Amino acid sequence: MNAIAPIPPRPIASVEAEQAMLGAILINNEAFGAVCDVVKPDDLFDPFHRTIFDVMGRQIRDGIKVTPISLRQALPDIEISGGIRTQQYLIRLATEATTVIGARDYARAVREAFVARQIAAVGEDLRAAPDNAKTTGEALTEAWKRLDKLREDSQESEDKSATVGEAAHRIAQRITEIKQGKSESVVSTGLAEYDKAIGGGFRAGRLYVQGGRPGQGKTVLALAQARRIARAGHGCMFFSLEIDEEETAARVIAADLARSSSPLTYRDILTGQVDDYNHERVAEAALRMQEWPLRFDCTGGLAMAQIAARVRLQKERLAKAGKELKVVFIDYLGLLQVTDRYKGNATIEQGELALAGKTIAKELGVAMVMLAQLSRGVEGREDKRPTMADLRQSGNIEEHADCVGLLYRPAYYLEKTPKYKAGDQDAADEMEAIKHDFELIIDKNRLGPTGTRQFWCDVSLNSVEDKTR
Repeated sequence: MNAIAPIPPRPIASVEAEQAMLGAILINNEAFGAVCDVVKPDDLFDPFHRTIFDVMGRQIRDGIKVTPISLRQALPDIEISGGIRTQQYLIRLATEATTVIGARDYARAVREAFVARQIAAVGEDLRAAPDNAKTTGEALTEAWKRLDKLREDSQESEDKSATVGEAAHRIAQRITEIKQGKSESVVSTGLAEYDKAIGGGFRAGRLYVQGGRPGQGKTVLALAQARRIARAGHGCMFFSLEIDEEETAARVIAADLARSSSPLTYRDILTGQVDDYNHERVAEAALRMQEWPLRFDCTGGLAMAQIAARVRLQKERLAKAGKELKVVFIDYLGLLQVTDRYKGNATIEQGELALAGKTIAKELGVAMVMLAQLSRGVEGREDKRPTMADLRQSGNIEEHADCVGLLYRPAYYLEKTPKYKAGDQDAADEMEAIKHDFELIIDKNRLGPTGTRQFWCDVSLNSVEDKTR
């Protein structure tokens, strides 16, 4: 028996919506302004519709009134279907259009159909991957890149306008909620001086960049913040692209025990170099942390689309448990997988990642904290304190961040000096005085002043505290 060939799937299209959108523009050219930020010519399914929409856009931008006559002069005279030629088809589009009010809705339907076609194409390519000698890893990586680009291209601008009265009323209402203890739009960083500087803490929808050279305490600070946020009952997610799950957990346990009478270094915890008494203390700390709404994801080489999907899933998990995801940490920006869109241009690539972080923060209503590596330029200066210019590819990262904090530990550089290595007493005395000094240099701040904030830090304990600890 001969195998029956499968019927090819029907193309995902909304030709009627394309016709209605084009007709709306023909009867009122102002409708083009309502749809041009939603769809592009290539989004349309019908090839002739793509050409019509492209010509419409060029004529409107050139100040030409778009009519069936103006389009006819710019389009080839071809047979569309059933004996209908170009001029007749254009007249039909205009005469059958009923209103321009729904033009944007038609455009959305056209865009939705285009996105659905692209998603289907990604699925088909994944299905065909084994036939094309691609490994599942290669196929998934390519699929994530395509979906990432599709997601970014699909960010339609929403109308965020409001009258001054409406905006002022919202502010007054939020102040009332804060005073009544009903608002949790701001989550404390766990450090009073940091909170004061940035308007009370981390805010939903905002991007915070914390940058530093290796050894300055980027991960120490971020995990200290995540621990305090979760301990206070707020949902928190920590993406560690550099260190694994066990080291991340060991650091958090060490920080939790740091203020006890017998602190333990995270290295001792990680390697199991503890006696029975301290083993029991570690177990008790682990038991306490089971109640914390803090989730680690230590998968390496993630793309921002994958992070967005995992954040969304965690947000849903917490919602089912009656909690809300408040803050997301990414450690660190330079280890994220980039798309091919700006391949080779590191400045734009880093900016694209920062913008994606900002977009996720706004879409999902979380605060996004991205750690960043500073350039080596710091090492060549006498004063090692970083500036905004040291933020690697700083122009594009800085542009999207609401707050940029730069980290500096003077003890890190002192212990590398010849005097300290040689056992110089003055250098040893200086080390004793500054060994726990930790500076956060706030170089950009939308909600407060810039300047330096001083903290206490012990890297071995993964602990950062206010100076008044």
